[in-house]
Amino acid sequence: SDGSLQTIYNPCVNVHASATDRTGTAPCSVAPVFDGGDIVDYHRAPFANNIIPANLLDPVMKKVMALYPAATDAGDEFTATNNYTKKMVDTTSSNKFDAKIDHYFTSNSRAAVRYSRLWSTQLTPNDFLGENNNKYNDDSLTLEHTWTPRPSLLWTNRATITRYVNRQFVSQTADPSQYGFPEVLTVNSVYGVKNFPSLYLDGYQGLVTDAAGLTTETDTQYSYSSMFTKISGGHNLRFGSEMRWYLNNFFQPGNPSGEYDFSATSTARSVFDPN
Repeated sequence: SDGSLQTIYNPCVNVHASATDRTGTAPCSVAPVFDGGDIVDYHRAPFANNIIPANLLDPVMKKVMALYPAATDAGDEFTATNNYTKKMVDTTSSNKFDAKIDHYFTSNSRAAVRYSRLWSTQLTPNDFLGENNNKYNDDSLTLEHTWTPRPSLLWTNRATITRYVNRQFVSQTADPSQYGFPEVLTVNSVYGVKNFPSLYLDGYQGLVTDAAGLTTETDTQYSYSSMFTKISGGHNLRFGSEMRWYLNNFFQPGNPSGEYDFSATSTARSVFDPN
């Protein structure tokens, strides 16, 4: 409804200059807001005292706007935008280990097994319900055999499998059902995970706009190589081949709980020009 659009696009609400403004009931001197239901000669009439009447304020969005953090400064002189600044730390933790076993069958025949594992986590904070969590696992297993039939001839065979897994998800810092969103809209039917809807506000900071939903990426690589090395006089000659098979899977549902876009169209003065 027009009332819902007006509620969200009230400039006072969006720039959240103070806790009072976030309720949508305080006067706003940033920019005039016009009544979407009062149109004369293709122009909307401004709200009295630039205050949106309480009966036009959507109850769900009134709760949602309270999720915005309080402004840290006044922002732009004329629009009050860019009024929130905060330093945040992107945290990454990594661990790795390698293990190798060598076995000598004879003096000129040797085999080796090497296993490596890397796992790490990354946390990217976001005060607008977009905190990102990344978990990475990287496993590698290599089998190698080296045979030296003669002092001047070496034959090396190597087989490797590498598996990379990355899972990314958004921290659920707010339960959408507590703010009036029904679960039929917020619980994704594919994997049954509840997410807060993405809210985009034209010209202003939205909520859950800097992150995707549950993302899974897996990369698997198989490789095999065989190499002959021949030493002849002052020359080192090599012959061989290498084969690789690379498999990639990527799953990232965009806005799994829906996306809502709101512009100034319904609260602009002209019905033809949203600016």
